[in-house]
Amino acid sequence: MARVDLKGISKRYGSSVALAPTTLAIEDGEFLVLLGPSGCGKSTLLRIVAGLLEPSAGELWLDGELASERTPRERDVALVFQNYALYPHKSVAKNLAFPLEVRGLSRASIEQRVRETAALLGLEALLERKPGELSGGQMQRVALGRALVREPRLFLFDEPLSNLDAATRAELRREIASLHARLAITTLYVTHDQVEALSLGARVALMRQGAIEQVGAPLEVFRRPLNTFVATFLGSPPMNLVPVSINSGRYTLGGLSHLGAPVDQGALVLGVRPHQIQLGPASARALPARIESIERLGARALLRLALREAELSVEVDGASDFERGAGVSVAWPPSELHWFDAHTGARVELSR
Repeated sequence: MARVDLKGISKRYGSSVALAPTTLAIEDGEFLVLLGPSGCGKSTLLRIVAGLLEPSAGELWLDGELASERTPRERDVALVFQNYALYPHKSVAKNLAFPLEVRGLSRASIEQRVRETAALLGLEALLERKPGELSGGQMQRVALGRALVREPRLFLFDEPLSNLDAATRAELRREIASLHARLAITTLYVTHDQVEALSLGARVALMRQGAIEQVGAPLEVFRRPLNTFVATFLGSPPMNLVPVSINSGRYTLGGLSHLGAPVDQGALVLGVRPHQIQLGPASARALPARIESIERLGARALLRLALREAELSVEVDGASDFERGAGVSVAWPPSELHWFDAHTGARVELSR
């Protein structure tokens, strides 16, 4: 296991900034997820940690020792990629054994580690098969085993489940979480999938345009996003954001004036999660809206509402009997509202 410290690490390609100066610590045994859209710099950061890319500036430290100049082998990291990169002419057993053979371990030690790793991942019945005889999930499990068999001190995952179907992704998420709970190997995991981030990470670092926007426990980041980008990227469906004007500590929405704004005057963005919105029968005394569309998703349904100034997404029970075109009233607990600066997008806290 290892502690990783990034100190001002950056990467440039000419005038293009792939990774802004980044300082981040990954604790010994921690599972940290880098989350963000394509091209945000998360894979660049992972490859710098692996030693596959040289940073333009900054330092990488492993267990208190400067490691910026070390090769990937000297850093003792194991990588699992989106593409399985298995040797097609080798059996599963020989694919698992290969990194140990390169290290010069004895045949007895190699056979023992291969057996142990195969048992850990449920690969015993597949050891004599070639990759071409395996499903995508089985191949990714072999790729995971090939990394695990080395007993590395640092695991690096780069979008490892992207090529798999939804059911197989869910199965392998559970396996990866279980393996980390048992082995406690320091892990850096790159993904654009928020379900993976929320279910796997002890902490999540959400990235945009080469910079980290927020780092924290998954529920902390979900419940208290520091800006509008984090608010809308984390959460499915995303948080509703509605620009509002503030006058004397009140905001106007749907033709009605409401208490609870965090400032006396100005322009803010109000945020509310779709599952926090409460619907009722149309009423002149409540915030009025009309149902524009209904998307039924089994156990839940997603409604799109039209208000006078904006549209809202609302998540309701899938058995609800709402109809398109119907008028409804809208309400939400004031404690569940989020406020953001209309110009910078930064979070605005309620004054106590």
